[in-house]
Amino acid sequence: MPHTRKLLEVLLNGLNVNEIDESLEPLLMGTMAININYYPPCPNPSITIGDRRHCNVSCITLLFQDDTRDLYARGAKGDNWIHINPIKGALAVNIGDLLQINDRYNNIKHCVAVDSSRA
Repeated sequence: MPHTRKLLEVLLNGLNVNEIDESLEPLLMGTMAININYYPPCPNPSITIGDRRHCNVSCITLLFQDDTRDLYARGAKGDNWIHINPIKGALAVNIGDLLQINDRYNNIKHCVAVDSSRA
């Protein structure tokens, strides 16, 4: 949890918030949850979805990266989808609805595609 708090402090500092009000900390930190999604190989990936287009309702989502190339995010203008090239061992950070503030930080609509040959 100390790493999560540090990440939140960095993001709030970008909004010129230098100190977290202790009474608001439980709201900002929320609950810790782990979601694990598994998508087996699909013989015809064009007719299915791994995870539909959505925004996260949380504050921050950390996505562990590997060599799976299945994550797409909506472009800034909202009319195109951008493939997120994974960097093995890195984290992708998604801003959720709870941290979307004054268009400084925007929640990102994203989806997950399936692959025909690998999970």
